[in-house]
Amino acid sequence: MTWGGSALTTQWAVGEVGGGAQFSSSSSQYLTSGSTSNLDVSTGDLTIAGWIWMNSAGTGMSLGGKRSGGNGYNLRVETGHVRAVAVGSSGTTVFYSTGSITSQTWTHIAMTRAGSVVSLYINGAVDSSSTLALGSLSNSIPFELGRADQGTIYWEGVLDEVGVWTRTLSGAEITALAGETTVYPWGLYSGGIGGSLPLMGVGS
Repeated sequence: MTWGGSALTTQWAVGEVGGGAQFSSSSSQYLTSGSTSNLDVSTGDLTIAGWIWMNSAGTGMSLGGKRSGGNGYNLRVETGHVRAVAVGSSGTTVFYSTGSITSQTWTHIAMTRAGSVVSLYINGAVDSSSTLALGSLSNSIPFELGRADQGTIYWEGVLDEVGVWTRTLSGAEITALAGETTVYPWGLYSGGIGGSLPLMGVGS
């Protein structure tokens, strides 16, 4: 992952588990994979999970995703609720969490896709789900952390221990992620590159 946007004096901050990546919406900060292939899940299953810290409760902030107006996926926070976006060749699902989250506190959020079911988790517990045949989420843009739609929604705060998997983590695995107090033992959660790691991770 590489930084984009205006450089900050401090791009790293104290995270929930070790160090985290600090973002400023006013400086249009984000991290990009630079690659369009590894995180292009097409019709396959998917998990995005990570710790978030919002400096303030803005109208919309993006943890990360791979979408810009067309097919793709994104996990974000809007008006105090987690929002899942999954746009496919056969259908679109956009929904909000039932539970709310607050600014200036660490919260673990996750989104999974298991076939036609997309689910949201808050602090290790499943919050809400939507069932719809989506088809392929494939597109030709890179995965980005800290912004959505390639430049319209930016994160304001810190992201930590973010991971993306090409499979659906079980509820028990997501609960375990939310309960970690040291650097995530990524090898316990198979399904990424090499079968033992998530496709990407941010945190130290």
